[in-house]
Amino acid sequence: MKIVSFGDVHMATQNLARMGEVLRDTDLIIVSGDLTNFGGVQDARKVLDDIRHQCPRLLALPGNLDRREVTPFLEQEMVSLHGKGVVVDGVGIFGCGGSNITPFNTPTELTEDEIYEA
Repeated sequence: MKIVSFGDVHMATQNLARMGEVLRDTDLIIVSGDLTNFGGVQDARKVLDDIRHQCPRLLALPGNLDRREVTPFLEQEMVSLHGKGVVVDGVGIFGCGGSNITPFNTPTELTEDEIYEA
């Protein structure tokens, strides 16, 4: 199984087109956060749609620059890895999105207790 993982898309989906050949030859894409740049569901949906255009099978985590509403959206889309683990073709994958508390007050920052719970 071929897995490609990347993060920090920040809405720059034109870069996905540049990686098109590699992504189309991939079995699973894992997006490790920051789909948007302080965006919400509408922006996250656009990024997921652009990724699915290259490879329909994907998993994703919210990043600290994604608004909190992105987390339940990823769950609704059945691609969320936040606070859970999945087995894909015999490979165990788990994740925790967002970030720890920073001095920048970004939208999805988690306390140590929230990270531990996830």
